[in-house]
Amino acid sequence: MFGWRGKLGIIMPDNNTILEPELYGYLPEGVSLNCGRAVMHGVAAKDRIPTGVAALPGVIEGLQKRVGVISYACMTTSIFQPLGWQKSLETFTKGTPFLPAGETMICALRQVNARKIGIFSPWLEEISSRVPEWFAQFDIEVVRNVNIPFTRDEVTVHDVEEFYSHIINEFRSQKIDALGIMGTDWGTFSIINPLERDLGVPVISSNLALLWCMLGVLGIRDNIGVGQLFDFDTPVEVPSLG
Repeated sequence: MFGWRGKLGIIMPDNNTILEPELYGYLPEGVSLNCGRAVMHGVAAKDRIPTGVAALPGVIEGLQKRVGVISYACMTTSIFQPLGWQKSLETFTKGTPFLPAGETMICALRQVNARKIGIFSPWLEEISSRVPEWFAQFDIEVVRNVNIPFTRDEVTVHDVEEFYSHIINEFRSQKIDALGIMGTDWGTFSIINPLERDLGVPVISSNLALLWCMLGVLGIRDNIGVGQLFDFDTPVEVPSLG
């Protein structure tokens, strides 16, 4: 009876140890999570991302026809790749909806009518500096862009809860429609509701946007109790961006 309502297929970079355990506790009844990993090589993002993308066809083949939707849970790939890059994978997905992480974030922000946003990320400057320009392509203005830089190995041992006060101090006085917490490799669900109460705006993390969009594509609209994003009842459409 596993996945009798829907099966989610998520592909992650090989260093991600957070996304799976975070999502397991919030899957609606009858929904299963099926994961694969894309092995990356290199230290700098510009080196790691192409090798991860090159690995996707093989991982997709292992999931295709077994799940109802596939996502690639790498925010930095969306930021570094040209818009519409995922279309090159249609030969391999063979009709199964494929959702890059960045595009699910855009869909979620549009769902809450966010045009001016704050961004909080764990990224080095080489990545975080690209964020405002990337969102501008979708007519979304990044009013304040805050990053806590770690190396790619350090980020897995930190919890975003450690930075709660820092987030509040950075964004409380900003005139924003929503706060985006970027990155799929740190847990965020536990602080989203408190942050929304303290900031007075929707808070959307990469992992929350991924789960919301994948469930919506399958027509599953259960409210998981995290964030205003899941309060909306309008249908979710497959992202068509770029």
